[in-house]
Amino acid sequence: MQTVIRRHRYRLNGRKARLVTIDLDPTDDTTHGQQQLSLFSGHYGNWCKLPLLGFVSFNAESQQYLVAAILRPGTAAPKVGTIGLLRRLVPALCEAFPFATVRVRLDGGFACPEVLDFLGEYGVEYLVGMPKNSVLSATAAPALTRVTAAFEETGETVVSYGDSRYAAKTWEVSAPSRPQGRDRQPAGARAARELPFRGHQSQDERRAGLRHLSPAW
Repeated sequence: MQTVIRRHRYRLNGRKARLVTIDLDPTDDTTHGQQQLSLFSGHYGNWCKLPLLGFVSFNAESQQYLVAAILRPGTAAPKVGTIGLLRRLVPALCEAFPFATVRVRLDGGFACPEVLDFLGEYGVEYLVGMPKNSVLSATAAPALTRVTAAFEETGETVVSYGDSRYAAKTWEVSAPSRPQGRDRQPAGARAARELPFRGHQSQDERRAGLRHLSPAW
């Protein structure tokens, strides 16, 4: 971890980094024979280990760099090891790049109370995928209507973003949610509609005291 951070601190001269983005992804490592931590994963359909990999990218660069990895059993939930890894990685990046904003991006598998509360309290920007439900779909419906009309007119991919407040009954405070409506035309198919939802918190929202809370699933 420290070797990668030092390399990019030298490359960017520390001060040139304005945004450091952390992406965490579990990846299946297929195993053969009797190996410790090798378990059958119903999701991947094989015997594997499921390490959690951490990547960093800088500013608007498209290149991602492997910075950390945690070896986990093949049945590990996405959140296993997440907080411990971030608890080490975030301070190290803040120390190396004191003028940069640290942003964490996670897919929907990480959207659990422990991770969202940790991110909200730790003072970083974050975007976390949220499972779709009827309330969020209704919230995004106007945006989807607009992009569908625009797609039918232009035949090109159209993306629309919006902000709203969202809270399940079990939440203490409503959380900022950003529904994204997208229409795309796969080859030889009808227009496909996508409705990803992302929980998010910017630095301005953190300073204003807005926090993400999540239901107990």
